Parts: sequence; structure tokens; C-alpha cells
Amino acid sequence: MNSEEMIEAASKVRHGAFMHIREYTTNDGKIAHYCINFAVSYKSILRHSLGKLATLEVSSMAEAEAKAELLAELFASEQKEDNRQLDHWDYFVDADGEPVRGVRVHEGAVHVSGLLVWSQTIVAGGLKKPVNSSQKTLLKAALRRQLMIGKWVSFKLVPEKINFIRINGEMFDIGEAQ
Repeated sequence: MNSEEMIEAASKVRHGAFMHIREYTTNDGKIAHYCINFAVSYKSILRHSLGKLATLEVSSMAEAEAKAELLAELFASEQKEDNRQLDHWDYFVDADGEPVRGVRVHEGAVHVSGLLVWSQTIVAGGLKKPVNSSQKTLLKAALRRQLMIGKWVSFKLVPEKINFIRINGEMFDIGEAQ
């Protein structure tokens, strides 16, 4: 894959566009197809999730505590996003000087992020570690899954993890999926 070509194609997208990621291999060996809406603003999704979370009704004191903690975490994440440093990521701008949303590079590898639209598992992955989380952590995870921010995903596009992607119908061959 020519990462410059992919970044150029991504930079032509003004607002949410679909990216199909085919035969992505996760660290635990799962192979799946994914579709993400990638040219969206993380901050907008975060703000939408904050508003939605504030209106969600809870049925127990434990849920109320989890909701309050999750609200605080999302608000802190929004503040961090406002003060984001470009430290170890390379961000890109299009011909108009606008940032290319959802695409960045770290140590030569292209990373994409966006909202998960759908996924289809082809080969189930290996065993995952058993969950040993507190009740509050499990409640926060359940609340997060009800929000748009809970659908935010990131992928590292390297030849050993993926076969090809499509952005608005344009195909980019990346490499050798397992």
C-alpha cells in the first residue's frame, strides 16, 4: 500500500465517509471485516455522548455512581482533546489546510479511527483473558456501549494485520492478511 495515496484519498473526504476494512486480524487472532464512518470529529462524538449520558436514566445507586464517574471521565477526555499535543502522532492537512479526520501516522504505520458501523467475524479469535473487573467498571462499560463514543474504534493498517481497505469505493491493497 502506498500510504500517501491512502492519505490523499482520505483528505478528499469532507465529512463522514465509509471505510471498509477487509480481513483485519486482531491481536488475539480474530479475523473480521469492518465498516467504519471515519471522517467524523471525535470531539463531536464525545460531546454527543456527554449529552446522551446526562439524560440516561439509572435504576440503582450503583448505576448512578457509575454514570457520574463516566460523565467525569468523558468530560476530562473532552478537556484533554481541547489541549491535545501533537507529540508522537503525525497529523495531515488537505489542500485547504484543514485536518484530515480519522487518519494519522505513528512510526511509519497508518492508523485510522472512526465510528463502527458493522463488523462480521470470519474466524473466531483465541481465548480472551477472563474479566475480573469491579461492578462499577462493568456498569460504566454497559453505559458506554449505549453511547456513540462506545462505538469509536481504531485500526493500525499494516500488511500483517489486513488485506485491503476501500474508501468511497476506491480500493487500497495493503498486504498479506493471514
